[in-house]
Amino acid sequence: MGADAVKLLAPFEPGEPISAEHQLAFIEEVANDCRKYDILFLLEPVAFPYNGEKKTDKSFLDRKAETTIESARQLSRYCDVYKAEFPGTLGHGSDEQLIDNLHALSEASERPWVLLSAGVDYPDYFKQVGMAMECGCAGVLGGRAFWKEYFLQEGDEARTKFAATTGLKRVADVDEVVRKGGTPWFAKYGLS
Repeated sequence: MGADAVKLLAPFEPGEPISAEHQLAFIEEVANDCRKYDILFLLEPVAFPYNGEKKTDKSFLDRKAETTIESARQLSRYCDVYKAEFPGTLGHGSDEQLIDNLHALSEASERPWVLLSAGVDYPDYFKQVGMAMECGCAGVLGGRAFWKEYFLQEGDEARTKFAATTGLKRVADVDEVVRKGGTPWFAKYGLS
């Protein structure tokens, strides 16, 4: 058995130095191994609450955009594809500020970046995707936003129907947005 790619989920908080130093060393090690064996490396750093806070606390929400952007600045050089959180939270700040954050993320990332879903509700993810595609995002690698309600369906038949209808439509709708507005991965390298 071989591998075609490695995807590393790395909790990363630039403002939490002990953890950040440990994670950076691990990311560098994985990046070196991927280069050595010519394996595509997808890096997914995620912000995390610390000092007793929760993800819903104002302190976390206030710094999430900065954390997401600074993480890209520090870490994107180590991977082939950078899997980023949305740099902010819908409803916590204006859409104009979120657009500015997305442009800052695109500038900070040295590699093509794709948007993860972080399990937000699908309507929010769809909006995030649309905004991100306007700001330099290359695509999506989302999961739960597409299918999380699958497990709430009663029985196999209902789950199958959900996947074949709602899930499929969500994927197709996001695909259309990405194809219309996404930045091709090679553009990040100045190619056309």
